[in-house]
Amino acid sequence: MTAIILFFIFLFFAAVMLRGKMPALLAIPAMAVLMAMISGVGYEEILGEIVVDGTTRLGTAYMAVFFGALLGQVTILTGIAERIVKLAAEFCGDKPVIITFTLAFVTGVLFVALTGLGAVIMVGTLMLPILVSVGVPRKMAGAVFIMAFGTGYIMNMSLWEFYRTALGVDMSQVRIFAVQVLAVNFVVTILFILFYARKNLLFATCSVRLDHRKPPAGGAAVPGIALLTPLTPLIFHLGLGWPVIPAFIGGALYGVLTTKPREASRILTRAALKGLESGAPAIILMVGIGMLLNMSGMPEVQEVMEPVLGGLEHLPWWGFVLGFTLLSPLVLFRGPLNPFGLGIGIYAILNSMEVFPALAIMALLMSLTQVQTVCDPTNTHNVWVAGYTETPVMAITRMTLLFQMFVAFCALSLAAFWYF
Repeated sequence: MTAIILFFIFLFFAAVMLRGKMPALLAIPAMAVLMAMISGVGYEEILGEIVVDGTTRLGTAYMAVFFGALLGQVTILTGIAERIVKLAAEFCGDKPVIITFTLAFVTGVLFVALTGLGAVIMVGTLMLPILVSVGVPRKMAGAVFIMAFGTGYIMNMSLWEFYRTALGVDMSQVRIFAVQVLAVNFVVTILFILFYARKNLLFATCSVRLDHRKPPAGGAAVPGIALLTPLTPLIFHLGLGWPVIPAFIGGALYGVLTTKPREASRILTRAALKGLESGAPAIILMVGIGMLLNMSGMPEVQEVMEPVLGGLEHLPWWGFVLGFTLLSPLVLFRGPLNPFGLGIGIYAILNSMEVFPALAIMALLMSLTQVQTVCDPTNTHNVWVAGYTETPVMAITRMTLLFQMFVAFCALSLAAFWYF
């Protein structure tokens, strides 16, 4: 009976978030506390282990988000990101398909370091007018941009830190599987572009420009060596073995010292303030997620949920792959499998009850994140891109969903091979 009540609490909060009555920032911690109370967790445990300990559980992930956002702002404020996009467009000439592939690749590389809606807007206002000006349909341009963003974001180390901290797995394992998902998403993005290029007769033969949205011209020259800035955190982390946060700091210092060393203090200060602003929504959301994670590990909650989720322990590998692939659309609309909403509670309970190996749950979380990042019409970046390209936001979801479900299927297949 208690499990049924918890299920309806879950549905209630999912519904109020979907209808916009309560933001996830409030709904997730409220659900964590209410579900703990219904499960019989004591008053002192709720205050201490869920509220106090839960709010700090993802502390290293908060800092990774902040320093990642700081690096992203350095890339923007120094003109590095703008210069990379312009060089890519100039290099490709006026060939629509080549321009599309090149700008998609550049967008993916940039979002290895960039985070937040501000970065999406900055890169989007550079890339989208170029695509449309060479005849790429508006809806296609928006979808390509979001798929490229999702592909690059796989390698964003602030996301890696979230997976590591939330599930307690080794960072090297997160990194290895992320590279595999990157390869899958990269290939699927190429297939996506080729499919719609052929469907649209290799795009239009004439140029069409977004009205009043030409990419900005001019800007100070950026040294060629500075263009490596978005990749420097990976170089420091993978090549030199630096932890995530020092790697982000090193990337920010590299970016500012190779472009405007005399203004380093001012730029870093401004980047820190703007980075904190852009990263605040994700950080606040992680506070609630930490509370939800701690709630899911309470013995009282596990005792209630064991009859419901325990049966999944005997699920065969093919059931794991096919089942969660077919259920992957439940990440949309802040649904029950959304990795950055109420769904984190399900992943946490599966992990704490050891229903699947911890690495399999990490892989499941990472695989379904690719569907959510690209396809969810409630994402702020999806909404902005749809508005900028004058395209219904659901049109982008319809274009990309089957492709990203295929990404999830391939990634889950890899997870079954390695971890089952």
